[in-house]
Amino acid sequence: MGTRGHSGLRRGLLGSVTDEVARTSPAPVLVISPRAAERFGGEHHHPKGITVPLDGSELAEGILPHVEALAKALSLELQLLRVVPPSALVAYSGDGLPVDTLPIQEELEQAAADYLAEVARRLAQRGVKSSSLVGRGAPALAIVDQLHATSDHLAAICTHGRSGVGRMLIGSVADYIIRSAGVPVLVLTRPQTVV
Repeated sequence: MGTRGHSGLRRGLLGSVTDEVARTSPAPVLVISPRAAERFGGEHHHPKGITVPLDGSELAEGILPHVEALAKALSLELQLLRVVPPSALVAYSGDGLPVDTLPIQEELEQAAADYLAEVARRLAQRGVKSSSLVGRGAPALAIVDQLHATSDHLAAICTHGRSGVGRMLIGSVADYIIRSAGVPVLVLTRPQTVV
C-alpha cells in the first residue's frame, strides 16, 4: 500500500487508510512511502536484500517467518540489524567521580552480536542466507541511517500497532522508519493481548 507520508499531528487529525490497514491487518503489509515509490518505482529495480531490525524481543522476531519465506522466494539475503543505544547516563561513583561506562557498552554490543549470530544460525539451518550488523545510537535514527546506506534493501519490522494519541505521545520506531527510510517497509502488527 502507498502512503502519502503525512506525519505527526496532521496524520493524527486526518487519519490514514494505510496506517489503519497496517495496524489492523493480520497479514504483513508492504508500505511504500512517496520517496520509496520514486526510488523503487522502475520496472527494472529489484531489491538486493531485506534489512530486519531486531531488538531481541519475541515481538520483533515475529517478522522472521515472513521475511524467511520472502527471502527464499526472491533469492534475497537478510541483513539482521540490532542497535544498541549508547550509555546515555553518566554513572557516578559514591565519591561523585564519573565511572567509565565503555566496558558496559562493549558488553551490550557483544551480547547483541551473539544474539544476531544465534538468529543467523537458525536461519541458515532453514536455508536462508543472512549477515549481521550491530549499530550504535538511537534505534530509529540508526536503523534509518543503515537503510540509507543499503538503499537497495527492503525493510521488515514488527510493531505493537499503537494508534492515535498513544503513538503521538510515545512515538513509534516503525512509524519513523516507514516515513523516513525511503525504502519499502514490510510491516507486521502483532495483536495486543487482552488481560
